[in-house]
Amino acid sequence: MKIMPKTTQEEKFRWIKPILDGEISIKNMAKICPFCERFLKYWLNAYKEKGRIGLENKSRRPKSTFSRNLERDPRTAEESRAANSSS
Repeated sequence: MKIMPKTTQEEKFRWIKPILDGEISIKNMAKICPFCERFLKYWLNAYKEKGRIGLENKSRRPKSTFSRNLERDPRTAEESRAANSSS
């Protein structure tokens, strides 16, 4: 039974490890994995430069819009509903 990776960092490493070990070429790996050759090369370079830390996500996009909405509108959900229903 295979264990699913817990982080995207682990998943990226699982895909580039056979390339690093010389078991398969980047082109052949791109044919069998769900990621394109460009991503594999990017991950390989990041790994070679920074190690596993280089494989961490760098996305700054919020995971949800809920916290952003609270920052813009500090009213509670009940206050917001009351304001919207009276308009």
